[in-house]
Amino acid sequence: MNKMNKMGNKGDLIKETLVFLALVFGITYGLNLFGYLSFGSYLESPTSWVPLLQIEMFIPAAVAIFCLYLFRHPSLTGKSKIFFSIFSLVVLSGIIGVAAKSVAQYVSLIWQALVVIGFVSIIALNLKKRWRDDLKLSRLSFGKRPGFYVYFPLIFIVLFAVSVYLNLFFGLGAPVKQTDSMTLLLTIIQTVLLTIVLGWPLYFGEEYGWRAYLQDRMIGIFGSIKGVVLVGVIWGLWHAPVIAMGYNYPGNPLLGVITMTLFCVVIGIYYSFAVFKTGSVWIAVLLHIITNTVGPLLIDYIAYAADPIFSFGMGIYGIAFFAIPALLMLKSDVWRGGGALIKRGVKNDEKQIFIQ
Repeated sequence: MNKMNKMGNKGDLIKETLVFLALVFGITYGLNLFGYLSFGSYLESPTSWVPLLQIEMFIPAAVAIFCLYLFRHPSLTGKSKIFFSIFSLVVLSGIIGVAAKSVAQYVSLIWQALVVIGFVSIIALNLKKRWRDDLKLSRLSFGKRPGFYVYFPLIFIVLFAVSVYLNLFFGLGAPVKQTDSMTLLLTIIQTVLLTIVLGWPLYFGEEYGWRAYLQDRMIGIFGSIKGVVLVGVIWGLWHAPVIAMGYNYPGNPLLGVITMTLFCVVIGIYYSFAVFKTGSVWIAVLLHIITNTVGPLLIDYIAYAADPIFSFGMGIYGIAFFAIPALLMLKSDVWRGGGALIKRGVKNDEKQIFIQ
């Protein structure tokens, strides 16, 4: 059977999904327990938690790659294996750097070199059409609609800025840092560009697991829209232990987990919409970078909310604000047919599912 046309039935997808989720949640929650026993809650020792949280960001993609090998998927082409190997070395060096502090300085240099090599390699592997075709099934090619990589992230930034400004407008927050508009703009551009080059493994680590591996399977099991929403729920609950310990919503363990999950569902629609539009995981990586870098800058310099729950930005009001465009996105034709992942068979309820 041609590798590009390999199909999985729903039973296979369920098995692959359950194995993936068991490993991702088991490892992540285990590390959170280790962190709590070692450092206390996030609020008690935030600096001690930072390296651990960065390692946790690698877990979804690392498990996804493991599952691709475990279930022998056709997306493991020659070119994708090259990139996955580099990413695996990045993860390994990152773990060693955190675990073996005596050699952390030397390992850090190796890690940075591997990160740059990975960045250069994915660009190089997208230069030739036959190489890009080799990466398509794994969603590692840059996909289609190159202009989408420019205007959609810009729209996303504007929406985030407006949401944060509404905290200032309604008296829900105030800036904690001061600067002029041009300096803020230059800081945003510099931060995003540096993170794209030097921080991409962290965001690829999450997005390849959620918006490539898991999303394709959830769509195959539940359909496009339900699958995308469920990925958002899972993504939010994956954060639950550290959120309950004070991350993002300090002092709100239960409401924080609920709010974070809602935020992940709504923002996840933006990420998934972009992946469907381009056929690439890299647009989700870019949007995640913007969320984690531009978002905090806007909050610091425009309005830091007094109440993290009942506010705009990442609070309940901000989620409602972001939900309006998200609902419009859900009405788009892009979701039909599972983003070219699902091809209906002759029988009424039979689906042939093309998965990575």
